[in-house]
Amino acid sequence: MSKQIAIEQDEQGLTIRPTMLGRIAAALHLALVTLPLAYGGLVIFFAVDYIFRFAEEEPVAGLFWLSLLALALLVAFLVAIVRFLRHETWTFDAGQRAVIADVRGLFGSVGQGEADLREVEALVVQSRSWPAKSELLLRLESGEEEAVLSGRGLKGAVEEAAKAIERFMKEQRYPVDVERGPRGGAGANEANEANE
Repeated sequence: MSKQIAIEQDEQGLTIRPTMLGRIAAALHLALVTLPLAYGGLVIFFAVDYIFRFAEEEPVAGLFWLSLLALALLVAFLVAIVRFLRHETWTFDAGQRAVIADVRGLFGSVGQGEADLREVEALVVQSRSWPAKSELLLRLESGEEEAVLSGRGLKGAVEEAAKAIERFMKEQRYPVDVERGPRGGAGANEANEANE
């Protein structure tokens, strides 16, 4: 079983949620992406002031740039904390014949959605090795796609979750198509044909 997600199945249904390790990995990745962007934004915003004013008044060479780096680190840390505190739980309920997405954040419930199991048309699986992004999407009859899992380094987790959902849907007599490869374009069609 993948260490980044927890898959629990019983007579009530199937539940997929990120583990503590999965949430830490997602938060660290977001912090690493945010840090250079925040630093670059701060440099652009304050560069003119530095050139025309702070450069002459700076008591220690490089102190201005270090203070910007500290601000960028603070922004990245705050973004990572918010991401870490976000809990996403997908429940495939056998009794209600529904799939329920529940997203909770720092201040309680951020969002909740529900769809009938009959509305699930396909699973779109894009499992790629790190550093590429892997995704597991539910495609509904309306054409709308919802991300069950999405992130870098989730290749094994995406494959495991896709198999569990496919098995659960077959048990509930709502078999779904599984589409693999990149979304859209000729590449997706070729990947799907190769898997058939």
